[in-house]
Amino acid sequence: MVSWRRSLHVALVLSAVILSFPALAQSPNPGCEPWAARLIAYQGTLTGRRASGMQLVSVSLNDTFCVGDVLEIGPFSRAAIQLPDQTVVRLDQGTVVTFAAPQDDKRTWLDILKGVIHVISRDPRALRVITPFANAGIEGTEFLVRVDVDTTLVLVYEGSVKVANPIGEATAGSGQSVLARAGSAPVLQQVVRPRDQVVWTLYYPPTGAGALPAADATAANGPGVDFYVGRAEQRLAVGRVTEAEADLASALVLEPGSSEVLARQSVIALTRNEVATAKALADQAVAGAPRSVSARLAQSYTRQAAADLPGAIETLEAVAEVHWQRALVRARLAELYLASGDVDRSEASAKAAVAADPTLALARTILGFARLTRVDLSGARDAFNEAIRLEPNAPLPRLGLGLAKIRDGDLAAGREEIETAVILDPNNSLIRSYMGKAYYEEKRDKLAASQLAIAKELDPNDPTPWFYDAIRKQTVNRPVEALGDLQQAIERNANRSVYRSRLLIDDDLASRSASQGRIYRDIGFEERALRKGWSSVALDPADYSGHRLLADSYSTLPRHEISRVNELLQSQLLQPLTLTPVPPQLGEA
Repeated sequence: MVSWRRSLHVALVLSAVILSFPALAQSPNPGCEPWAARLIAYQGTLTGRRASGMQLVSVSLNDTFCVGDVLEIGPFSRAAIQLPDQTVVRLDQGTVVTFAAPQDDKRTWLDILKGVIHVISRDPRALRVITPFANAGIEGTEFLVRVDVDTTLVLVYEGSVKVANPIGEATAGSGQSVLARAGSAPVLQQVVRPRDQVVWTLYYPPTGAGALPAADATAANGPGVDFYVGRAEQRLAVGRVTEAEADLASALVLEPGSSEVLARQSVIALTRNEVATAKALADQAVAGAPRSVSARLAQSYTRQAAADLPGAIETLEAVAEVHWQRALVRARLAELYLASGDVDRSEASAKAAVAADPTLALARTILGFARLTRVDLSGARDAFNEAIRLEPNAPLPRLGLGLAKIRDGDLAAGREEIETAVILDPNNSLIRSYMGKAYYEEKRDKLAASQLAIAKELDPNDPTPWFYDAIRKQTVNRPVEALGDLQQAIERNANRSVYRSRLLIDDDLASRSASQGRIYRDIGFEERALRKGWSSVALDPADYSGHRLLADSYSTLPRHEISRVNELLQSQLLQPLTLTPVPPQLGEA
């Protein structure tokens, strides 16, 4: 059992470093062993300075950094790096970090000269962070550090933090922060909405096939609607929602009721989980421009969020004939077809999208999930890897690649990919649920519990974390609590349609009924267990878990040997090939 309360010490020491960057020089990475960090995702402009020679160099995906190297994130840009121990760090625009030489048992030192970083780490020996205004000792796995002109803010999402400087100290728990100012003692602060601090990391779904044509901002008559909308699209792509909203507001002044503006405002509201507001904006956009691709895409997102998959498909098919050459329309339809259980149609539409635009990452991602559904693990990995190459910042291909690796038997590598997906979209409940499930499979119970708790908080309507938490609690011999969580999952089951197909929802319900029955049996309610087993098999005769439950239940009943063997055989024939088989409770004669 691995504790989620990691001892992640953040040493904040007084320093003043002035960077003078010469002209950018194209220079290959000299390489180092061991390397201090690896670039795993980025958007916008990044520059680095090598310790050897101190010349500036351009950086690209999968570049490694050595001790002494400097990395700077440009305006309207962001990046993610991976440390040698699999710790993942997200860096906001304007951040400048130096990979300092370790001077204690920490393997990596990050010297944050300015900017914001968001860290997820599971190793207490991994990291020491240096900033100008205080010293902090962190026991946790997820935290944020913001360095401004004269302050350092440390916000902890898991665990606790003790921040100290020569003047004083303060200790914060999960959801709290400590602010240290130059010349003042650290001050503990309550944070009303701590997740708002990482809004710059969020992923916003696309609403158009690339940015709209942008007018010349210096034209005599000033920038037009297309300029503001196109720039807002670009800013949303890098998480700069405040600046994007300002651009959209300027566009509305020039063209009140613009469907292009309303569509993007709808996506922003949906990302904030304001479903009703998002739906109203999308419907208004479609009413104003029924053939607008952006408006129809926004409406499809809101209808899917409201569990109306047929409506989401219908709104896109209404413009599919007119805009069928737009790869994004095809890819989005492929996503919705997959969500409705039509794998054949989804795969065909995804392939058509790839043919129309080989550079569209979403098309590759959906193709990967379709292949994953068919247990074509090699094909799925290829599609996900290509999607990551095309759009390194997208979280879904990372999640898909992680699931493919787990199904292929490489649990550790799959979990690492899911951790990367979380750092790329930390407010995504579904990805958090899968990360909790991966920790559960690794028998890291406290880590699993914390991630599932975060997932429940992020999206109270999603049954996934409740279901996985019920399984976890049953495993650690807490059957009554497990039963409560499972009932909550079943009540929320229809909400799963936002993420999974209708067919798989039925599978989920069957699995949950079987799990509920097993919990009933554990607490001595054998009759209820039998009823749940029968209900599970009736809901989905092809689901192995219901048959396994009945086999286990029949094992305690006299003269039910034939029934038990029959149900056990069916469960073994139907269970996934990659599932680790659970030994039967009663051996065969």
